[in-house]
Formats: sequence, C-alpha cells, structure tokens
Amino acid sequence: MSYLEEKENPIIWKNNIFKAIFDLSDIELQKLTWSGKHPKLISSFSETLARLYDDLDFERYTEYYKSINGDDKLYNLLNEINLMINDFEDIGYGIEMETDGYNKILENKVWLDITEKAKEIFSEYIILNKKK
Repeated sequence: MSYLEEKENPIIWKNNIFKAIFDLSDIELQKLTWSGKHPKLISSFSETLARLYDDLDFERYTEYYKSINGDDKLYNLLNEINLMINDFEDIGYGIEMETDGYNKILENKVWLDITEKAKEIFSEYIILNKKK
C-alpha cells in the first residue's frame, strides 16, 4: 500500500509534520497565539489540531512512517500522541467554547500531558536525525 499521493513530497510532509509537533509542544507559543497576544500570529486549539490532522493528515503520516521505518520508538510515540489527542479532542472543543476556554485548555492536565508527549516526540526526532 502506498501512503504517498501523486506528486506528494515525503520530505516536505515530514518537515511540516514535525514543525506542527514542535508547535504543539510549545505551551508558551500557544498561550500567546490562542490569546491573540502574539505580535504576528494568531491561532486556537481548533486550528492547532486542524493543522496537524486536516492540513497534514497526521494519521496517514503515522502509517507512512511505520511503512518506511517499522514499529520503532518514534512510531510508538506518534501513535501514543494520536491516541491522546483523539481522547481529548471532543473535550477540548467543548472547553474551547467556554468563556476563557483557551486558558482552561492550557491549564488542563491532559493537554499538558499532550504537550509533554510532543516534546518527547520532537526530541526523539532530533536524535534520529543526528544518527543519519
């Protein structure tokens, strides 16, 4: 099975996925962009997930990664964060609609665990790329 679509560049896809994961790991960036206090960027919980899942097709990338690299540590971390996000997604969308919802998400233990898992993924990604 081919996970790549016609004319899709796997290097650009990978770089975009890990940039999105890096942003997911950056709680301070989220505080600034979700509150509208960043001087140049604006975002939200919904946009953060849409970028990873809708724009970059994270679940398909995870399977593509496994088809190339096998069931290694990074694949397992990608799979773990996917499950964590899937479990929190509906809760997060509900919280986001509340008054000051973005702050409630940013203080939510599950969301903080997701950002920590993203840090772990990005660290493993850096380690693997240094070996190449």
